Amino acid sequence: MKQKFALVLAAAATLGFSQANAQVYQKGAALLNVGVGLGAGYGGGLPVGVALDYGVTKNISLGAQVDYLSWTYGGYGGDYKYRFIPVGIRGAYHFDGVGDPNKVDLYLGLVLGYWVSSFTAPNGVNTSLYSDSYKGKLLVGGIAGGRYMFSPKVGAFAELGYSVSYGKIGVTFKF
Repeated sequence: MKQKFALVLAAAATLGFSQANAQVYQKGAALLNVGVGLGAGYGGGLPVGVALDYGVTKNISLGAQVDYLSWTYGGYGGDYKYRFIPVGIRGAYHFDGVGDPNKVDLYLGLVLGYWVSSFTAPNGVNTSLYSDSYKGKLLVGGIAGGRYMFSPKVGAFAELGYSVSYGKIGVTFKF
């Protein structure tokens, strides 16, 4: 009985040690970013977004992202409403040898997707100047980012790139 207990204790200690020293980015890891945008590329509002990266090789991840931005302003004749939801797939290259691999992950990537967007104006307002520029369009962009892990499962991230904002900051969760 004592041997089984010692074996279970040793296995738990080994598992805990390996998780504590696990690299931030690695093949098979899933990293979820949840954040807010900085420097909105359109009007007002607070951009928010989520992105998921999955490690497919030692240095390459694939994933998806979705952002959301909406705002309303009152003008001549009533409220004008804007909404942008860029949805895309993303791929990134994760750099080795930069900082502590158990805490730091630096990456560059590309995003390809589609802008779901809309504009509405008060009844009776001519929207012909706006309707074409706010219809959905192709999303092509780049990202440069980094993560810093406070624990094996939770950290912070920052990204530069173009979506509904020029940058994002937030929390990262590792699965």
